[in-house]
Amino acid sequence: MRQLGLTLYNPEKAFPGYTLFSPLDGTNAYLIDMRGNIVHRWQLPYRPGDYGYLLENGNLLVGCRTGRSPVPFGGKGGVVMEIGWGGETVWEYVEDTLHHDFCRMPNGNTMVLGWELVPSELAKQVKGGHPGTEAEAGMWSDYLREVTPAGETVWDWHAHEHLDPETDIICLVHRRDEWTHANTCLVLPDGNVLISFRVLDTVAIVDKESGVFAWKWGRDQLGHPHNPSLLENGNLLIFD
Repeated sequence: MRQLGLTLYNPEKAFPGYTLFSPLDGTNAYLIDMRGNIVHRWQLPYRPGDYGYLLENGNLLVGCRTGRSPVPFGGKGGVVMEIGWGGETVWEYVEDTLHHDFCRMPNGNTMVLGWELVPSELAKQVKGGHPGTEAEAGMWSDYLREVTPAGETVWDWHAHEHLDPETDIICLVHRRDEWTHANTCLVLPDGNVLISFRVLDTVAIVDKESGVFAWKWGRDQLGHPHNPSLLENGNLLIFD
């Protein structure tokens, strides 16, 4: 019989702490301790998206799937919510094009990630991907948007304005319905934004002041990267 719950715990080798997770087929988020005990459970109003974070105030910042996304790709969201310890909705930002990741900033604003269409003439110039696999709606790319607690946009960035259609090539095994498929949105301590483009095999840092890439790496080195995160030594940990 398959054993359920905690199956192995070696205190001498395990990093102590709590684990936050949410099954994709349910509407709950769980916080468990090192022995597998449920410390807390949040009832979500929607099925969860791809990311959730426990904030310093104990609230849960989580992306959820509203079912209104305009695209068929994985990572669909539609709303980012801050949910209190008691299950109350403290804050939410609704936008059908939201997907994958988001980040609460030190100033109290939230950086979100969303899809948008590439201008048609530019989409024709983008290299790579399987020929003839463009979506009827066009080619999708990504935007970053900083929103205030009141939901006002104070900064935005559009990937298609800064990528090169000649060198930022879609992975050859991917369809041409997307140029980028970003899956990470992390504001770094210096205020710049770390982003990961899955179908470009690229991880990059966007200079928030100018909008240009301060750093971009991964072509011919990475394969469909996910979730780059900043380590204390300044290096990046990347799921490749």
